[in-house]
Amino acid sequence: MELTAKAKLQSRATELKKACIFLCALIGQADEVFETVPNYSGLKTRELRNEVNILKADYLKLFKRAFRLRTNAERLARLKVLAELFDSFDQSGRGRFFAGTAFELEESVGAIRSDNNLDIPPYAEVIVQGFQGVAFRHPEYMLSRDLELSYNLFTQANSLINSTGPKVRIEGWIRSAVVNAISLGRLTIICCFNLLEATVNGISRAYIMLHPEADVKKLVKHGFLAMNHSGLADTQSPVAETVAIAEISSANSYF
Repeated sequence: MELTAKAKLQSRATELKKACIFLCALIGQADEVFETVPNYSGLKTRELRNEVNILKADYLKLFKRAFRLRTNAERLARLKVLAELFDSFDQSGRGRFFAGTAFELEESVGAIRSDNNLDIPPYAEVIVQGFQGVAFRHPEYMLSRDLELSYNLFTQANSLINSTGPKVRIEGWIRSAVVNAISLGRLTIICCFNLLEATVNGISRAYIMLHPEADVKKLVKHGFLAMNHSGLADTQSPVAETVAIAEISSANSYF
C-alpha cells in the first residue's frame, strides 16, 4: 500500500529525529531538543514539511561533525542506517552501546571524524557512551595503558627507594619496596612485548579486513600472519581474537 504524502513526511521526520539523537550521542552533545522522538501524527502537512526541513538541516550539521562524506546526498543516503542504530541504542537504555567495529560503521555510514586525529584501526570497537561521546577500544589501546601504568608505578617505586638515602639499612618496608620495584620492572618489560605483539597482530588484522581478497593461507605460509591454538585467526571477531593472542602469550605474567 502506497503511503500518502503526509505519512511519508511523518516517516521522514521520525527517521531524521532518530538519526539526530544518535549523532548527538556519537559526538557527545546532550541537547534537550534531541532527547525524545515526538509523535508527528498530530501535525498538519504544512507543519510537517517545516519540521522536516528543520530536522534535515540539523541532521546535516550533526553528520558533518561525526563523519566525513563529500555531499549532502551521500549524507542523506545514510539516514536509514543511523535511524536503525538509534533503535538499537534506545532499546539498550541509551547507555553504553556497541555500535560495531570501525570498519563496519565506516562501511555502512562513512569515514569517522575524530577531533583528536586518533589512529582508529578498522577492528577497533566503537562504543557509544550514552551522550558523553564515543570511545574506540582495541588491544593496542588497552595494552598501552597497561604499559603506561606499570612504568609509572615502577618509576615511583624507584623514586621512593632512592629518597631514603644510601645509608638506610635494607630492612622492613624498604626490602618489600625493592622487591616490588623489581617486579614492576619485569611487568613493564612484559607490557612492552605484549604491545609489540598486539601491534603486529593489528597490522595483519587490518590488512585482512581491508583486503578481503587476500589469500590468508599464503600469508601464513610466508610468515605475515600467525596461527593461533585453534587454527587461523577468526576474521569475524578481530578484537576478541587479538586480545586472546595477547592473553595466551602472557598467561603466566599478569593477565
